[in-house]
Amino acid sequence: MKHFSPALLFLCLLAPRLSAWQQRVDYKIEARLDTVSHELTADQRLRYWNNSPDTLSFVWFHLYPNAFRDERTRFAREAEGFHDYRFRLSREAERGLMEVSSANAGGQPCFLTPGDDPTTARLDLPSPLAPGDSVDIGMYFRVKIPGFFSRLGHEGSHYEVSQWYPKIAVYDRKGWHPLGYHYLGEFYGDFGDFQVGLWLPRNMVVGATGVEVTDPNDTTAASDSLSYRLFTATDVHDFAWCADPKYIETSEIHRGVALRVLALPKDSSRWGNVMQYAKDALDYYGKWYGRYPYPTLTVCGGYLAAGGGMEYPNMVIVSSGEDRLTRGLEMVVVHEIGHQWFYGMLANNEMDQPWMDEGFNSFSEERYFEEKYGPEADYLAHP
Repeated sequence: MKHFSPALLFLCLLAPRLSAWQQRVDYKIEARLDTVSHELTADQRLRYWNNSPDTLSFVWFHLYPNAFRDERTRFAREAEGFHDYRFRLSREAERGLMEVSSANAGGQPCFLTPGDDPTTARLDLPSPLAPGDSVDIGMYFRVKIPGFFSRLGHEGSHYEVSQWYPKIAVYDRKGWHPLGYHYLGEFYGDFGDFQVGLWLPRNMVVGATGVEVTDPNDTTAASDSLSYRLFTATDVHDFAWCADPKYIETSEIHRGVALRVLALPKDSSRWGNVMQYAKDALDYYGKWYGRYPYPTLTVCGGYLAAGGGMEYPNMVIVSSGEDRLTRGLEMVVVHEIGHQWFYGMLANNEMDQPWMDEGFNSFSEERYFEEKYGPEADYLAHP
C-alpha cells in the first residue's frame, strides 16, 4: 500500500491557490503626541499597489478611533449588547475620535465618504487604478486618544496606540473588507513596510513594531521637551506602539532577536520571569512552526480593556495574569507571542476565520504547557 506524505498532500490542496494575488501597501507616517490634550496630529503618505486583476475606482479606509466617538457607533452599541456600559457612562473627555482634515490621491485633492459606521470611509480615486499600477495617497489627520474602553487608549501619561492611523482596507478575491471596529472580533490587513516617526516627550520609554533607527538619547534630533523616534518595519500588516515614562526596561538578545520587556512599576515585582517566558515562546513556536523571522519583539505592560492581552506585529501588550499561585501570567505572555505566528505571519481575516488564529494559537498554547511541564501538570504554579 502506498503512503502519501502529509506535506505533499498539503501542497496538492494548496495548488489551486498558488496563483492567488495579494495587495500591498507601504506607509510613511510622521506624528506628534500632545500629552496634555492626549491627541496625535499626523501626516501620512502611503503607496498602494493593485496586484489584483481588477481595475479599482475607489479604496476603503478604516478610521478605527471613531469607534469611541459617541454612543451611536457599532462598537458602542455592541458593548451595551454585552452589558458593558463603561462607554455609555463615560464623560466626553474620556472618549476618542479621528478627524481627517485633508486627503489626496495621485497629487489631486480627494474626499472621504463615510461608510455605514464612522470607523469606515471610501475614497474615490481621481483616475482608475489599473492592475499592476500603484497610487500615492496622502492624509493629514488628528486622533483624540480615549481612555481605555478597548485597545487604543491612555491612562494618565501611559499610552497604548493601536488601530490609530487611516488604514487601507483589504481588497481580495471576495472584494473589499471595510469591516469596521467591533466590540468582539479583530482585524485583517495587507502586508507592507512602515516608516513611522514620533515626536514624544523626551522622558518616554517606547515600545513599537519594527526597529528603532534613531538614538533616543541623541539631543540633535530633539527640542527642549521632545525627542524624535523613528521606527521601520518590513513585511508587516500593522503598526502599534506604547509609551510610558515609568516603564522599567529589560533587554536581551535571544537567537538573534532583540527582546525587550517593558514593565509597569505596579508589575515589576511579578514580572521577573516574563523575559524567560518570551524566550521559551520563541523557542517552542519556532521549533514547531518555523523560526520567528523579525529582528525585534517587545512585551509591554498595559491597561487595555479588551481581554488580558493583545498582539501586534513585533509587539504584544499584557495587562493581566499573576505568577505566584498559577501560571496565568505565563499563559498570557505565551499566548500573545504565539499570535506572531497565527495571525502575524498567517494574516488571515480574523473576523471571518477566527479559528485560524485563536483556534490554532489556543491549541499551541496547550501544546506549549504540556511539552514544557509534562502531560500531568496543571494550571497551578508549584514551587
